Amino acid sequence: MRPILRPLCVSLALMSLAGCAAKRSQYDLPSVPMTGSFKQVEATVAPIEGDAAVAASEPRAVDGEALTESQLGEWWRLLNSPDLDQLVDRVLANNHDLRIATSRIAQARARMEQAVADELPTVSLPYQAKIEAPLQGIGRRLPGAPLESRQTYQIGPRIDWRVDLWGERSALAESADMQLWRTTYQRDDTRRTLVANTVALYVEYLSLNDRVKVARDTEKVLRDMLSSVRSRMEVGDATATEFEQQKAAVYSVQATIPALLLQRENVINGLAILAGGPPVSLALEEKGLASLNLPAVLPGLPASLLVRRPDVRVVEARLLAADADIDVARTRILPPLDLTAQVGYGSLSFSRLFQSSNLFWNAVANLSATIFDYGKRANETVYAKAVYEELVETYVKVIYTAIRETEDGIAAAQMNGEREQSQQQAADSAERAWKLSAEAYDAGAIDYLTLLDTQRTYHRNLDELHRVRMERFRGVVSLFAAMGGGIPVGDALPGKGARPARFAAGGNAPVTDEDLAAIDWRAAALENKDAPWLVELAGLQDRQGVVHVWRDLRQRFPTALGDKKFFPRLQGRVASNNEERATWYRVFVGAFGDQAGALDFCRILEAGMMRCRPLAAQDEQFRVAMAEPERAKRDAATVDRPTDVKIALPARDAAAGAAGLLAASGGEVRGGAKAAVTTDAKVVVLPATGLRSAHSVQLGSARDAAEAEKVKAAWVRKGYTAYVYPLLTASGGISYTLRTGVYGNAIDASEQCERIRQREGVLVYPVSVLVDADGLPAPRVLIR
Repeated sequence: MRPILRPLCVSLALMSLAGCAAKRSQYDLPSVPMTGSFKQVEATVAPIEGDAAVAASEPRAVDGEALTESQLGEWWRLLNSPDLDQLVDRVLANNHDLRIATSRIAQARARMEQAVADELPTVSLPYQAKIEAPLQGIGRRLPGAPLESRQTYQIGPRIDWRVDLWGERSALAESADMQLWRTTYQRDDTRRTLVANTVALYVEYLSLNDRVKVARDTEKVLRDMLSSVRSRMEVGDATATEFEQQKAAVYSVQATIPALLLQRENVINGLAILAGGPPVSLALEEKGLASLNLPAVLPGLPASLLVRRPDVRVVEARLLAADADIDVARTRILPPLDLTAQVGYGSLSFSRLFQSSNLFWNAVANLSATIFDYGKRANETVYAKAVYEELVETYVKVIYTAIRETEDGIAAAQMNGEREQSQQQAADSAERAWKLSAEAYDAGAIDYLTLLDTQRTYHRNLDELHRVRMERFRGVVSLFAAMGGGIPVGDALPGKGARPARFAAGGNAPVTDEDLAAIDWRAAALENKDAPWLVELAGLQDRQGVVHVWRDLRQRFPTALGDKKFFPRLQGRVASNNEERATWYRVFVGAFGDQAGALDFCRILEAGMMRCRPLAAQDEQFRVAMAEPERAKRDAATVDRPTDVKIALPARDAAAGAAGLLAASGGEVRGGAKAAVTTDAKVVVLPATGLRSAHSVQLGSARDAAEAEKVKAAWVRKGYTAYVYPLLTASGGISYTLRTGVYGNAIDASEQCERIRQREGVLVYPVSVLVDADGLPAPRVLIR
C-alpha cells in the first residue's frame, strides 16, 4: 500500500487549503425587517340622529397570550359549535390532500436517509464467471490456429467509498434533511388552509340557510299581500296594474330561492370533497349563523408571531437547502477521492475456486481532477447561488404577504363588525318603513308604488345583513388562518446558524378520557389470541390525525364501533434536539374474533365512504403492515405517551412573596441578567442558560400579581397544585399566567386539559414551560 498512500497523502496535503473553504460549518437565514405589531383599526361610526341605538352582542374576549400559545392550535373551537367541531374532525381524519402530504413526508424521509447513507462505504459481494476467446487475446490468434477459450471465476467482498474530502456528501445530506423538514411544514400548511377552508365553507352554508329562510319568509308575506291586493281589486279599491306589480314582486323573490339553494348545494358538495367523500356522503343540519359564537380577536399581537406560519417555514427550509446546494456545487469543482478494496478468490476452475493459493486482494485510490469542462461545474455554482438569491426574495415576500394577510384579516374583522351594525340599523329602519307604509296604504294615504318600493328595500337590506354577517365571520376565519392557526408549533429548523426565535408548542388535539380508553398506543390488546383480526384504515395519519380519526369513527359509527379499540402503529418520525416535528402512523380497529366480523365492520365503514381492509394476525401481509421501522422502534420510548413528570413546586422568593411570583432558582438573579425594555425598572429578564422546554396546563391569566394570587387560591381550593408563571409581553409588560403540572410532552398536557375541562367546565390549554435541571418551572421574568 505504501506506493499508493505516499503520493495520495502528498496530493491531499496540497489541496487541503482549497478544500477547507469548500463546505461551510453552518447556514444562516437572512434577517427580515419587521414591525413590532400590527396596525390598529379603531374607527367608529356615529349613530344616525333619530335612530335608536342597536345593542350589538359583545363577542367573547380572548386572552392575547393564551391565543398566542395554544388557542391558535384549534381556534375553530372558539366558535363554540359542536357541529363544526365534528365536521373539522371528519375533514382532518379523511382529507386526501392531508394524507398525500403525510405520504410525501415518508418519501422525503427515505430520500434523506439515502443521502446520509451516501456518506458511508458501500459493501458488496460480486461474483463473476467469465469465458473469453481467443486465449491469446483479441487479435493475437495466428492464422489457422484453433480458437481456444478460457473460463475464470472470481468471488469476494468489495468496499467502495467516495471519501467526503471536501464536504460534498455532508452538504447533500443537509440539503436532503432540509427538504424533509420542508415536507413536514408543507403538511402543516395543508392542514392550516384545510381548516380555514372548511370553516369558511361552513360559515357560508349557515349564511345561505339564513338567506333562504329570509327569502321564503318574504315570499310568504308578499303572497299574503298579493291575496289582499286581489281582494281589493275585486271590490274596485285596487287596479289590475297594482295586482300585476305585486305578482311580479312575488315571483322576483321566488326566483332568488333556487339560486340560493344552488349555492348552498355547491357549498355542501365542496365540504364533502374536503371530508374525503362524494357529495352524497355529507348531510348537515339547517342551522344559521346564530349557532356560532363570534370570538373577539385581539390585534395587539407581535408581528414576529407570523414566523410560526408553516408557509414561512417551508421557504426557510428551501432556503437552507439551497444554501447547502451551493456548497455541493462548489465541492464538485474539486477532485473526488474514490477508494476501492476487494479481497476474495479467483480461479480458472470453479472446483478449485476456494483454494488458499487462489486468494487475491487489491486496493485502488482514484483522485481525478477535471482540467477543462467548458465551465460546466463552475456554472453549477453560479446556478445554485442564483437559486439561493431567488429564495431570499421569496422568503421576504412570503413574510410580508403573511403580514398583509393578517392586517387584512384584522381590518375585515373590525370593519365588517361596523358594517353589520350599520346594516342592522338599515334593516330595522326598512322593516319599520314597510310596516308603516302598509298601514298607510290600507288607509289610502300612499300609492301602491311606494308600498312596493318599501317591500323591496326591506328584503334587499335583510339579505344584505346576512351577507355582511357571513363576511364578518369569514374575516375572523381569514385572520386566524393568517396567524398560522390550526397547526402545532415546534422548534426552529435544525442545524447551526441563525434561526428565527422559536414559539411555544401547544397545538396538539386535546385527548379526552374516552379517547384515552379506546386509543391503544402500544397495541397491548393485540396479545389477545382469541381475536386475531383487525381492520386497517387507509392512509397515513400524524399524531393529531390519529385522534381526529378516532373521534370521527366514534361520532359516525358509534353502534358498529361498540367497545372496539383503536391501534395506531408508528411508521416514522422526524425530530431534532428531542423536539418532535412529525410522526406518522397506520391505524387499525379491532380486534375481531373472525374474518366475518372484520368484513362486516369494513363494509359499514365503506358505506360511510371510508376505505379499509381486514387483516389476519397470522398473515404475512398483517405482519408487514404492523411492523415498525427500526428507526421508529428506537424512537418509540419518546413517541409513546410517557407517565406524568412528578415535581415538587419550587419555593417562592421572599422578595417576590408579596407579589406571589415564582422566582427562578430560588429568586436569585443569575449572572448576565439584564433589565427588560420597559418603563418598569423592576422587571428583570433571566437568561435561558441551563433551561429546557417542557409542557404545562394554563388555567388562566391575571392583570396583576394580586389578582393572580386570588385566581391561584381559587384553583388550590379545588384541589389543584397551581403556580404563577410570569411572561414578558410584546409591549414590555408582564402577563401573569396561572399554570399547573409539568409534563414530558404536549399529549400528556392535552390529556390533563381535557380532564379539567370536563370536571370544571372551563377552557384550559396546553402550553410550553421552561424548567431547570430539577424539572421545576423556571420563569424568565422576575419582579424584584
